Amino acid sequence: MLVACGKPASTPPKLGEIDRSCAQDTDCTLTGNPDCCTLCESPVGESVNAKAWAKANEGQDDRCKDVKCPQAMCPKGPSCRYEGRAVCRASRCDIDYVPNAACAELKRSPDVGCTYDTDCVMYTMRDCCDHCGGTPMNKQAADRARAAETKRCANQDNKCPPIDCPAQMPTCVDNQCVVPQ
Repeated sequence: MLVACGKPASTPPKLGEIDRSCAQDTDCTLTGNPDCCTLCESPVGESVNAKAWAKANEGQDDRCKDVKCPQAMCPKGPSCRYEGRAVCRASRCDIDYVPNAACAELKRSPDVGCTYDTDCVMYTMRDCCDHCGGTPMNKQAADRARAAETKRCANQDNKCPPIDCPAQMPTCVDNQCVVPQ
């Protein structure tokens, strides 16, 4: 496709080709969404070298100026959530996820943040085995916790007893996963 003056249109940058080297945190930035339109909350993207990202995005204004973005009805996400922050770790740009300021104000963990009931699960793994009961949390937090527990238990020879628990289904109340009383 051609634009004014016969110049080829700018295409979105290919994230895999962007330099990720760094010496300090300020050398890094989060890419966000390189597309012209962002519907609802923008994803964090990836952590890359800030100067390389700026160079790769040259021409985005021209590329996107005539794009008509659709209107979207977006759900209000939980106010307490993890936010990505670009950091330099071992000379390579990386992402740290930290609770936002709303978590401290609400005295909540982002691990229980939700928008819909389907965002919530019961996390039941403890001591390398599943147990009855558990902790209500969102799916992303449960996946992180299960991956960490699985990694911790990988070299242990555990004999987990079979379990037969009454189903407890957490729900999303005031953007927080809870077990109804």
